[in-house]
Amino acid sequence: MEDKAGLRFQSSLKAALDAHHPHWEVGYKGKSVEKDPMLFTKVTKDTLKAWVYTDQRPKPGVFTRFLEEANFPQEIHDSLLQHYRKVKHLEKSETSGTVDELAEPPHQILKSSEADTAPTPTPLPKRINCLWVGLAIVGAVLLLAVVIIGVLVRSQVDPATEVGTITIVGSGNQLLTLQSSGQTVFAPIQTVLPLPVKIGETVTITFKIQNTDTHVVRIKALSGGAQGQSNSTPDWTGSTPQTPFPKVFDIILQPGETYEYSQSRSISAAGNYFVEPTMEDALCNWGGIAPSPDIYFTVR
Repeated sequence: MEDKAGLRFQSSLKAALDAHHPHWEVGYKGKSVEKDPMLFTKVTKDTLKAWVYTDQRPKPGVFTRFLEEANFPQEIHDSLLQHYRKVKHLEKSETSGTVDELAEPPHQILKSSEADTAPTPTPLPKRINCLWVGLAIVGAVLLLAVVIIGVLVRSQVDPATEVGTITIVGSGNQLLTLQSSGQTVFAPIQTVLPLPVKIGETVTITFKIQNTDTHVVRIKALSGGAQGQSNSTPDWTGSTPQTPFPKVFDIILQPGETYEYSQSRSISAAGNYFVEPTMEDALCNWGGIAPSPDIYFTVR
């Protein structure tokens, strides 16, 4: 029964193509290819040959788009569609579980190519994406809460409890190092740089501090305090201008913990200078750090 219906469908389709698209076997539509020839765009010539000469049957959406492009007269269009629906109905009857794709009227046959090729997307990935977005938002909120709590806790700490004993430490007598181009000195074993530093030359100082107290100590700022320029030996008194090295801020040291300071700067004015480790404690008091090593140098 299906064979007869299939043969009728094939012969009807071939007759319609031969009459209205005589060059269909080479892919052209219309009756003339001598001027402005047009190709079928919805199906290939090989697909049409398979429908006409083999038992390959088109999918509903593909066949519907082909009929629209072929633009057969209405009676031929309806006849081809009727033969096609008959074939599909018989295929459905002989194959258990096959969905009757032609049960709906022709105008309700899916016209999107997605109906033939793309499966219905599952909403699961969207739910997963929403879950990850939700977790990210919760994580960001928690992190912000921790930061705010930390700030509030810090604001409630009595600064006096964060003041303690900080000491310069190092191997042997190398408690403070000053390095310029081509020379390095260590204090307190050497306290004077042998050769002058050139104006604009970069000078680097390095020292290490340690919390030698029994509680946490906070340092608001740590620096290499420098004094100069002066025509005589500079010191911390008088009107000698300050020329400090860059500051490092908000250092918190646990008992026994160390921190190494190493910063550089250039000096643009000639004169006599000296440098010594200095710090600002939690009560905003500036001062030297025991045992207060210092180094003298000249800039020319």
